[in-house]
Amino acid sequence: MKKLLIAGLVLSSSLFASSLEDRVSALEKRVQQLENRLNKTENVQEKIVKKQKNLVVNVAQTRVMSCAKIKIVAFDYQKENIGLDKGYKLTFDIKNEYNKTIQNLNIMIGLVDNENDTLVQEHLIKDNVNISPKQTKQITDTYIINDDLSSYLGDTPKNKIKLDVVPLKIKFSDGTILKCSRW
Repeated sequence: MKKLLIAGLVLSSSLFASSLEDRVSALEKRVQQLENRLNKTENVQEKIVKKQKNLVVNVAQTRVMSCAKIKIVAFDYQKENIGLDKGYKLTFDIKNEYNKTIQNLNIMIGLVDNENDTLVQEHLIKDNVNISPKQTKQITDTYIINDDLSSYLGDTPKNKIKLDVVPLKIKFSDGTILKCSRW
């Protein structure tokens, strides 16, 4: 009987040992699966953080900026014959108040008198102007105007005429584009 009891204990302990080994193996397998899931989750979280950072950068690049950060610091106009037509050569110095280089300008310009009447209004597109931040660049353009306006501009002192510039679209050297309202 003792032998039978000892054989039973040996058999049950070996069964218990194999059952314990199976349990430990199953636990190790589960721990490995949990570690794999944790690694995948951490990878996904890293990707999300990177996307969020890119989104913040993109939002910063496309945020609404003021369209009033180009300033006219000086302007002049003079009569000019353009073939058989009369016209004016307009020269103005434009200052970039943005923190980026302006590459292209799409603007409306207008000569305005003391009573805020717009005398001349023209659309001007200038590519590759490359105005660095806080820098000024001279822009020149010629316009054909009618005889009455030509006479008025000729008879009116230049200090009684001002130049209005309204940006429609500004493209910066970093590729961002600022779209502004119409005139």
